[in-house]
Amino acid sequence: MFGFIWHGAFARAVFLAIALVGASAPAMAQNAIWFGNGAPTADEWNQLNNWSTGVLPTGTASFVNNGAPTNLSIRATGAGTDVTLGALQFVGPGYTIDVGDGITFTTLTLTGAGIIASSPNAPTIGVTFGGLNFLNTSTAGSATLNNAGSLVPAPPEAPSSTAMVV
Repeated sequence: MFGFIWHGAFARAVFLAIALVGASAPAMAQNAIWFGNGAPTADEWNQLNNWSTGVLPTGTASFVNNGAPTNLSIRATGAGTDVTLGALQFVGPGYTIDVGDGITFTTLTLTGAGIIASSPNAPTIGVTFGGLNFLNTSTAGSATLNNAGSLVPAPPEAPSSTAMVV
């Protein structure tokens, strides 16, 4: 009886309204484990095949004792330049992450827990030609921060950390 109202412009309007509501839903954060050893550059953060999911993490990037390179770089190559994610979680040996390549300014921004280190070897984050930002309640945990670039510390309301800034 009312089948006629689902034809034409009305049906398209209903479909468009449903699609717009679905598109406005927040995206889920992507977690991934660092595998490294991808071609052509085994130590490049922005290279998709260096991550367990084949997608750059936006939630938590985990670094475990899996034989992956422990020295990696965030450079202006691959899938992007700047990196924004919730947390860096270290449960493997002492990792070192270098931010910047000396040519293009690159930024690492942490918006969630920040740096979580549950290994005896605290990670080292080196900023050469780039920035390291701690936003919201992010902390540097027990990391060593070698800062030759731009460092935006955690806000006063963030939990304290035992990080060493050099």
